[in-house]
Amino acid sequence: MQRGGNTLIGYPALVDAGDAVTLQVFDSPEKAREEHRGGVRRLLAIAFRDRVRDLERTLAKDVALGPLKVDVVTAALERTFLAASLPMTQADFARRLDEGRSRFSLIAQEIARTAAGILAEKAALERFTQGLASEVYQYGVSVTSVAPSQVVPTPGTVYHRLVSGLDDPRGEPPLLMAQAALLLATEPLDRVTGRVTYSQQILREFGWIEHGRGRGVDSRGSGYSEI
Repeated sequence: MQRGGNTLIGYPALVDAGDAVTLQVFDSPEKAREEHRGGVRRLLAIAFRDRVRDLERTLAKDVALGPLKVDVVTAALERTFLAASLPMTQADFARRLDEGRSRFSLIAQEIARTAAGILAEKAALERFTQGLASEVYQYGVSVTSVAPSQVVPTPGTVYHRLVSGLDDPRGEPPLLMAQAALLLATEPLDRVTGRVTYSQQILREFGWIEHGRGRGVDSRGSGYSEI
């Protein structure tokens, strides 16, 4: 595009606008690609509105999976339709819909089962943490459990598209988990033993950081983290 004698280069992308999408132009291909993925997911959710609604209603009835219903839907849309690449044309988008139509519900159920298993194991670990902390307290041993408040960018989380890259600003810097572990290992026994917590929650509570985001900060954590 020419403007004032200068050549301007822009990168168009579909952008998620809640219940619709908009077409916007960005100044970098990376930003355009990131926004376009969200926009395409929104179009897919609109195309499968009834199935997504039914899935969210089913998940909402599950105490453990209810808070994760949006994540399960997002993961199912990603794995069903966007595993290879992003559709860039209307014809490609229509083809993806046809190819994934019969697989979406099955993949969503598989993801929900996997998530339920992970949550059960996490709950068992948290219960074990508090039980063991009580048993060994008399010996001056501290037992704690900490999880990240947000997704930590790693090659694995990037591969599964939980974050867009290792520098994704939506992710949690690995340093925060390291600091949280250090805090729990060095604070006096009576201040931390038995705690089931989240990285930014505990760091903010003890004044190691001023602001925090994610689980334990602006959304509730597990039941054991509130005991």
